[in-house]
Amino acid sequence: MTATSLGADGSRTVTSASRAGDGTLIERTVSKTSNDGFTTTVEADANGDAIVDLRVSETKRVNADGSVSTTVKKEAGTSLVGSTETVVSGNGLTQTIRTDADGNGTVDTTATSTRVLQANGSITDTVTITSGSGATLSRTVTTSSADGRSLSTAADIDGDLKDDVTNVTLVNADGSATSTASTFASAKLQSRSTATTSANGLVTKSETDANGDGVADRAVETATVLNASGGRTVTVREFGAHGAVKSKTVVETSANGLSETTQWSATGDKVTRSRTMTATVNADGSTGSAESYFKAGGALESKIVSATSADRKTTTVAGDMDGNGVIDRKAVSTVNADGSTTTVLSDLGSDGVKVVGRKTVTASGNGLKTTSDYDTDGNGALDTRFTSSTAFNGNGSRTETVTRQDGALKTQEKAVTEISADELSITRKGTVRNSVRWAGFIS
Repeated sequence: MTATSLGADGSRTVTSASRAGDGTLIERTVSKTSNDGFTTTVEADANGDAIVDLRVSETKRVNADGSVSTTVKKEAGTSLVGSTETVVSGNGLTQTIRTDADGNGTVDTTATSTRVLQANGSITDTVTITSGSGATLSRTVTTSSADGRSLSTAADIDGDLKDDVTNVTLVNADGSATSTASTFASAKLQSRSTATTSANGLVTKSETDANGDGVADRAVETATVLNASGGRTVTVREFGAHGAVKSKTVVETSANGLSETTQWSATGDKVTRSRTMTATVNADGSTGSAESYFKAGGALESKIVSATSADRKTTTVAGDMDGNGVIDRKAVSTVNADGSTTTVLSDLGSDGVKVVGRKTVTASGNGLKTTSDYDTDGNGALDTRFTSSTAFNGNGSRTETVTRQDGALKTQEKAVTEISADELSITRKGTVRNSVRWAGFIS
């Protein structure tokens, strides 16, 4: 529930509260803004005990030199736990943020951001972080050219006034773009990676020098070809040191996107594994798909076929997991008239017909109850049932119950969990058949 009120001084107060079904207050937040918008206070009662747990206030002022100062204070109860003061210059080119992280009244860090507009049209942005004593903790300098074709960043992350990480992005004369990232230790190159993208975006190449010796240890090239048929072929090659081909992947996709063929070459260009995926849309609105994997010589490795009815209420998935042409597993999901969903998972014998194990899972339409029935030997008889349910109580709490029953539906185990509305209290109780002991705890 949210309520808004206007004060005689033009201020605005917004109160938001959450209550349980019996009216018990769960949490409340009160936000007050002055008529000029320069002062805002937010008070939060996180557990509904009518005591303010957190208070955040923000105050703005315009200084004589045109700069704007914003002060934010955080209080837990009546104790200051942190504050920040932000000052933005009148021209917007300089910003200083002073942070008191622990609320002891002393500035712990100062972050200063400056922007310089150079005579050649380029822009230099510098962000410096200093400690309370004024020592430099880190610094980042970013420079962008006037035409936007060059962007460089240099970061000193340990405050020794030497660049630890640099990034440079260039747009080349042919329209391609190259990005180079480097790391340093005591000004010595430690690693470097370079990525290049062609002007049309169809070819990309990345190179990595992992130890900073100036030799690329690994490179990956991705090339896309737009075929005359409307489809596309994407080839990904991985290279080792000195340009030797380590692996290759080729993916060919049809123009309508309904079929895709992938070939993998683990070493060099020889195909070591492949996959085909096809999708069908039938005249009656039903859909189907097939995914097959093949070994190096082209023999079938595995195949999964699925079909979905036109009304999307029935889905069947059949899998030949070892590529012998016989269905090993089957799953059928059905949406029932009451909105619940039933999924039957079957393990099949060597003939692909006989059921050797079955699991049936029924989930209610609202998702609050799930029943799992196990027929472990495929004889059609129930061996074990698991039931999981959740009930929401009037006071906002909820009760979660998990039960295990045998084939005769006699309860063997039962666990009940009570969770309070604010989730700060959890009580668990459990029992086992033929045992009089109950175990419970509150956390």
